[in-house]
Amino acid sequence: MDDAAPPRSMTAHVLDFLFEYQTLKIVNIGNKKIGLLNRCIQGIIVAYIIGYVIVYSKGYQHFSPYNSATTSKVKGVISTKNLTDDDFVENFRNKDDYRRIWDVSEIVIPPSEADAFFLTTNLIMTRQGRDVCFEDPSTPNVQCRGPSDCQKGRVDLLGNGVQTGKCVNTTEPFKLESVCEIDGWCPPEYDRGPLKDNKPLFAKVEDFTVLLKNYVEFSLFNLTRRNIRDSDTSKYLTSCNYDPVKDPACPVFRIGDILKFCGIDMSQIGSKGGVIRITINWDCNLDFSLDYCTPTYHFMRIDDPFAKVAKGWNFRYATAQGDNNRTQFKAYGITFRISTLARGGKFYMVNLAVNIGSGLGLLALATFVCDLVVLNCMKKKELYKRNKFRFVDPLEDPEALDDSSLDYGRIQ
Repeated sequence: MDDAAPPRSMTAHVLDFLFEYQTLKIVNIGNKKIGLLNRCIQGIIVAYIIGYVIVYSKGYQHFSPYNSATTSKVKGVISTKNLTDDDFVENFRNKDDYRRIWDVSEIVIPPSEADAFFLTTNLIMTRQGRDVCFEDPSTPNVQCRGPSDCQKGRVDLLGNGVQTGKCVNTTEPFKLESVCEIDGWCPPEYDRGPLKDNKPLFAKVEDFTVLLKNYVEFSLFNLTRRNIRDSDTSKYLTSCNYDPVKDPACPVFRIGDILKFCGIDMSQIGSKGGVIRITINWDCNLDFSLDYCTPTYHFMRIDDPFAKVAKGWNFRYATAQGDNNRTQFKAYGITFRISTLARGGKFYMVNLAVNIGSGLGLLALATFVCDLVVLNCMKKKELYKRNKFRFVDPLEDPEALDDSSLDYGRIQ
């Protein structure tokens, strides 16, 4: 009977794990399918490194952080003098206040914003004075049957004044009913646009133009660019209009064209207003002439045109006539939000070397995939496994180091 080998202790297994050394063994496999798979994977990886990492993503460049600022100047005039009584909704008051000439001082509110501008497209004007009057009947919990339903001194945060404790009747154009009386700015605003069919009062604002002056600084390279070229003249700026094909360098934009680029028109946004994003994108390869470092423009409506509540964009402001009288305005319009994206890069050898080195490391993926196929999917996988892995213990088998018996040929 042969002597059985004594079982090895756990300590021996741990020592083997800690102190054994593994080295690569090169096995040439003469299989055209595996060879083709290996070259295809390597080709894809090399194409990715060169095409995407180096060329498309400019992996050979170092990019600078950037700072930017944008100012705007709107120009235009609108006339609403030709509005007739039939153009207004029924029982609308102060119609004559809407028939006049309007310029940018009244349309652009506020006159200046950082990286934004607002254009009024619809307007509700209410002449008011300090007085007592009925509360807006659309305010919650102001309907009454008598004085007992109204509390003197009560302030409703959604209301327009302080209740006097009286119950009074409304007048047209409001719905006729009894509501609590208030002490405040009277009469309350009739929250409805002036024109029939929800037409915007200032539909012609689409003929206004806006000059955008955009500045971008690439701080790493101490370089500043702006979207107005040094060769541009005052005559050019007063006569050009931006066109993505015919004149992409013009910084003057017609409002109607911006709406068209967003896929909408004034009838879709003018009545209730909305929000439009203007994106100025700088993608500059600073290894070439700065003449090629110019921006592109992108436009998109970002508010929800199908919102059921809180639709569009509006706010209120007032102009005072003395201490006790004022005109309140509820302005609907388009707010244009301007954002800048910039990337400026120059050749940098370290970045190129790092990207090439990390990319070449991916070539090991080809060997890994081919090994998986060879050792698990091929018909001769057992043969490949025997030739792929070999354990050498020179203390137990000194002849294992004798390479005279090794086959250095190819495995078919």
